[in-house]
Amino acid sequence: MLAILRFLVGCAHHTVSHLPFLIVVEYCGVASRTVPLMMVMMSYTFASLTVPWVAMALPSWRILSVIASTLILPVIACWKIIPESPSWLLVKGRTDEAMAQLGVVARVNGNDFQDDDARKELLKEKEAESSATEKVNLLQMFKTPNLRVNAFLVNIICMMGFMCYYGHVQNTSNLGEGNVYKSYFLGALVEIPCWSIPIIIAKLGRRWPLLFLFATSGVAGVVYGFIPVDYHLTSLSVGLIGRMTVNGAYFICLQYGSEIFPTVIRGQGIALCEIVGGIAIFLSPTVVYLAKVSPILPLLILGFCSLIGALATFFLPETAGRALPQTLKDGEGFGLDQSKWDFACIKKNRYHIPEDKMSEDIPEDV
Repeated sequence: MLAILRFLVGCAHHTVSHLPFLIVVEYCGVASRTVPLMMVMMSYTFASLTVPWVAMALPSWRILSVIASTLILPVIACWKIIPESPSWLLVKGRTDEAMAQLGVVARVNGNDFQDDDARKELLKEKEAESSATEKVNLLQMFKTPNLRVNAFLVNIICMMGFMCYYGHVQNTSNLGEGNVYKSYFLGALVEIPCWSIPIIIAKLGRRWPLLFLFATSGVAGVVYGFIPVDYHLTSLSVGLIGRMTVNGAYFICLQYGSEIFPTVIRGQGIALCEIVGGIAIFLSPTVVYLAKVSPILPLLILGFCSLIGALATFFLPETAGRALPQTLKDGEGFGLDQSKWDFACIKKNRYHIPEDKMSEDIPEDV
């Protein structure tokens, strides 16, 4: 029974924790898309800092499980006030609902929402889009060469990011002198500097910071393998550096996935990333269990996985400061005007699709 219940919790975990983030991103402008990421990071870290102390005070893990589950239940009562994605509503032709949602946002922000002007702009956009937009699904993405490659790379970084982060979290108890409460608390403590990640990626872009964090975590994992076993403080420090940097990489992966996929398949694309990431999370305890064979193996393997994530990141386009792609055609042209050596803080390109590089293989019904 416990295994069945844990399976159900695992199925719901990422939907409950990541889907609200995706919805909020839809309501954010280009300049504020990193704010929801900071909120997610801070809330997760505060919870991680609290859990070891609560666990120490409780006599049984069963009580801890009951408390953790009970805290989620009030969310069920809020389902009516959770807004739907406005972009998704527009793509599905539910314009009145989208206008109502945007009107609420404008009132909360103290702005005057011009409903008529907004509808005129939407009508112009809808006339320019394909008449069969509602029929788009994830499988049609594979007919678009550039978007297909970008989607593959995003799934790679999500898989590596999820595996490495959860692997580091689970392996924290193997660091230092073996005090699981102390190690877990220190592991959560080193995540606080990562709260600066949303600010950094807003200024420097997503791509290069993610590459740097993946590479640093990978190097830390490899270096850990050469530290003598009796150097507890050194091994703990290097292991925590690996966890801190991969924590930042993990959250940038969430941001990247929500920005690479066009609106018409964003939900499906994120779901695919979650599935791939879920498989990686499922495999991560197996990697951590290799500490029974050798204490250096978990971080060594996770280090190489981080380096794979860094390599995949290098070939992704930058998304900072660019309008989110709406259609498959937008997604296919996204990033074609960029060089692999572009820096968002130095060269800021306006979002457009080069006509000479627009794929001719995209079916007209897309």
